[in-house]
Amino acid sequence: GIKHGHVKKILQVACYRKAPLFKGFVDYFYNKRIEFRSKDNPAFAYVCKRILNSLYGKFGQKTAKVVYIGRNNKAPDIRRLIIDKQTHKTSIHQVFFGRETIIDQGEDEGFNSMPAIAAHVTDYARLYLWSLICKAGLKNCFYCDTDSLIVNESGMKRLQQKINPDKLGMLKIEASSKRVQIRGAKNYIFGKESKI
Repeated sequence: GIKHGHVKKILQVACYRKAPLFKGFVDYFYNKRIEFRSKDNPAFAYVCKRILNSLYGKFGQKTAKVVYIGRNNKAPDIRRLIIDKQTHKTSIHQVFFGRETIIDQGEDEGFNSMPAIAAHVTDYARLYLWSLICKAGLKNCFYCDTDSLIVNESGMKRLQQKINPDKLGMLKIEASSKRVQIRGAKNYIFGKESKI
């Protein structure tokens, strides 16, 4: 950054104290997920998983920017998608009940957002994934994604103490295969499963 001249100017800085903001929330839904799994209720277990995975992103979510154009009582009710040829950004032009607006998709920071929370959670997850790759051994790791690794048998042995499907933050073995073909990011064949 600054030392190497990549950052030219700093306009503002925000500093935050660390705290386990979501401990109660995470403990509640994770325990519910385990409970639903033990009661053979995969649908509710999945809902709990989705809730757990979705919360932090809400703090970094962008919202639509609505620009009120004015009254247009002559135009029929319409809704048109507009795609900018150069930027590929989308917006929606609409007239409903004489009210004409342009909606730019995901341009403004959302109400009550806190991007620092979403950024820190993402940052921490990537660093944790990197620590798992290092523990498995770089040569034993064939592929990684947001929350997963594909490793060989040696890598699996080195990660053994990190495997516990019922403990938060630990690994779960989803599948194993003798055949893996990796074509690129989110594009691979793992056993009989093909992901594109």
